[in-house]
Amino acid sequence: MNKETQYIIDIKNLIKIYRKGHIEVTALRGINLTVNEGDILAIVGSSGSGKSTLLNLIGGISVPSAGTIKVDQEEISTLSDSKLAKYRREKVGFVWQIANMLPDLNIIDNVRITMLAAKKFKRNEVYDRAKKLLDDVGIFHRANHRVFQISGGELQRASIAIALANDPQIVLADEPTGELDSETSQKIIEMLKMLNEKYNKTMLIVTHNPSVAKQCKRQLTIKDGVILKQSLKSGVEYIDIDQDGRLTIPEELRTTFANKRVRVIQTRDGEIKLITES
Repeated sequence: MNKETQYIIDIKNLIKIYRKGHIEVTALRGINLTVNEGDILAIVGSSGSGKSTLLNLIGGISVPSAGTIKVDQEEISTLSDSKLAKYRREKVGFVWQIANMLPDLNIIDNVRITMLAAKKFKRNEVYDRAKKLLDDVGIFHRANHRVFQISGGELQRASIAIALANDPQIVLADEPTGELDSETSQKIIEMLKMLNEKYNKTMLIVTHNPSVAKQCKRQLTIKDGVILKQSLKSGVEYIDIDQDGRLTIPEELRTTFANKRVRVIQTRDGEIKLITES
């Protein structure tokens, strides 16, 4: 018997309902999603589609109305408040659209304080790790500057260093390029991809920017609280998979594979392979 596939994120029948008085708004309607360790996934959709709600639920910021969320085989939707706070500190790194840092501290101390609060690293390790992370994101030369002394792109780089500070299993980025120009956005997404490969961190990126989404190995499109389709990168094309698992391939590949038996294989790094059988 084959061993059951172990996913870093495993979501089943996820529902989120917001209540305001007698009014109910269903933000997510039965989401099912699995994510492999080390995957980099873009979550796209219009405003109000439910994409940020999904990210907040995975991050333990809010709790589901129904359904389950497992991260590294741990059911997080039933954790106590104290255990949920520990989960957020140790297993999740957050990158927000607007950098969330303490303005009275310099950049390296913003990274250090994140580690000191979680007590995951020894005190004599904290500075060296903060220095290394700032070097990874290309702003160690700004280590002693304060928030108001650096550019928006540098702030986002610092935010990413902070997100990685406690060596989380997953990084959740909500519109990380939303406040940046196109050139800076490109640099940020390239840096996220580099860090994904270097540290094998699972990354989920909410974005409305198609050029950002297309650079991820996998895209998830959400509309009205349901998964409209999933797209898996194959070469320079994308193969769309709808909520029922139906796969749509580009027109030129239909001609190539016409009248042939084809196997579809997804590798652990998120790549898709189409293999013809004689």
